[in-house]
Amino acid sequence: MMRGSVSCASLLLLSLLPSISAYDIQGRIAFNNVLPESTGVPVGSKVSLDHGARYAYITPSGSFDLSYVPEGQHILEGFVPGYIMESFLVTINETIHIQPYHVARAPLPLSVPSFPHPIQMKAFHKEDYFTSPPSFQLLAMLKNPMVLLMIFSGIMMFGLPKLNEMLDADPQLAAEVAAARKKMMGGGGGSVGLVESISNSLQGDSDGGASSARSDRASTPSRNNNKGAQKRRGK
Repeated sequence: MMRGSVSCASLLLLSLLPSISAYDIQGRIAFNNVLPESTGVPVGSKVSLDHGARYAYITPSGSFDLSYVPEGQHILEGFVPGYIMESFLVTINETIHIQPYHVARAPLPLSVPSFPHPIQMKAFHKEDYFTSPPSFQLLAMLKNPMVLLMIFSGIMMFGLPKLNEMLDADPQLAAEVAAARKKMMGGGGGSVGLVESISNSLQGDSDGGASSARSDRASTPSRNNNKGAQKRRGK
């Protein structure tokens, strides 16, 4: 009687086991132009489940197998040295639903058709961490103020002697240049004319102050003399 009850309980447990959903995720590498079959799978290649919670190594033929994966959503990623591999979002709920996984995108609803199982994982492109040095750009160099200053200094260093030679060879041109320079630096509103006007105004103010001081000094004795005369009259 006891044995019969134990066997019934074990049969009941066995009948309940299929309701506890666990799935074997299987797949293989889909060789393409990026990762051709002739190259083969590099040593150490593996697939990771849920960012390293579980992983399985990829065989030299390109197949992999993750057993007893529980219900829920799982992220399946491939790690093949030297290559960027495709990632998948695997949803297990009585059945298995497979869709592409993108970090910046929300997952698609389960009503969307699933990718086939076993999974075909392909390589997007090779890893390339080399950054080529920037090429020479003349326009970018001319935007540098230090370069412009050097160019201007060079032009002045080589151009001024040539200009002096031209002025010596042509007296009329030299006279015109001298007249223009005199007009600029003279009283025509240039900087020299402005300095002269300021100095003249300052000189005029100082002259006016000195004359007023002299007049005050001249008037002071006369006032004192008037006061003395008034005192003598009173006596």
